[in-house]
Amino acid sequence: MAIDRLGARLGAAFAGLTLIALTWSIAPARAELDQNDALDLTEQGKILPLEEIIAQARHFHEGKLIEAMLEYHAPHYVYRLEILDEHGQVWDVLFDAASGERITTE
Repeated sequence: MAIDRLGARLGAAFAGLTLIALTWSIAPARAELDQNDALDLTEQGKILPLEEIIAQARHFHEGKLIEAMLEYHAPHYVYRLEILDEHGQVWDVLFDAASGERITTE
């Protein structure tokens, strides 16, 4: 009887670990990176420098750069720029960090 309970507990524990492992494997890999990561990736030639992306963004929206972030959306690096235009509207502009291509504007 004690062996049956132990087996049931081990089975439940294994099922829980399996569920956690599956959740990790199907969850999208997404992270915000810091300036050290950006410098390393730029030096490795994996992404463009932020200055080039800002120049690209100016073709779409003139205004003040409020924030610039480098994010990892598996399997791509993405620059997210927030730009405040002269009308007070904030634009969220995403660029592929490797190619400089604009992905979207919100």
